[in-house]
Amino acid sequence: MIRFCFILILTMLPITAFADKTEEQLKSFLMSREVLEQVYFEYASEKLTILARENIDSIVPDLKSLAAKGYLFRLEGFSSSDGDNSRNMNLSLSRALSVSHYLKGQHDLNLDVFLTGYGGSEKSREIEKSRRVDIAAYVKPVAAAALFDDLGTVEKISIK
Repeated sequence: MIRFCFILILTMLPITAFADKTEEQLKSFLMSREVLEQVYFEYASEKLTILARENIDSIVPDLKSLAAKGYLFRLEGFSSSDGDNSRNMNLSLSRALSVSHYLKGQHDLNLDVFLTGYGGSEKSREIEKSRRVDIAAYVKPVAAAALFDDLGTVEKISIK
């Protein structure tokens, strides 16, 4: 029985060490976030305004340059905190999708993009600024490669 416990403990050690290493890599990856542009929306709308399109158009050269360097992009949708939480989650994700569709349709950009809908944003004191999509770039260093499998999908990892 003692021998079995010893083997079990030895086999658990590398897994724990890997989990700690992966958590550090994920934190490093998330800390590399740089917001390139914020795209604003009208109340309860996911449609891009003329100004929003101009703002997206202005950063396309930067997106192409960073994509060539292996950066990942995240379209982070937000809504104001007004209204129903479920509706706000859907609206924020729809806004991120609008930006993604515009980049693909107008500029033929197929980037490594993650879409995120956060719902109502309590962070912004100005309601108009909470109705937005942040276009963020993340460095994909060699260390962060451990977070992705061969298909480019991300393992579910929680940070404590």
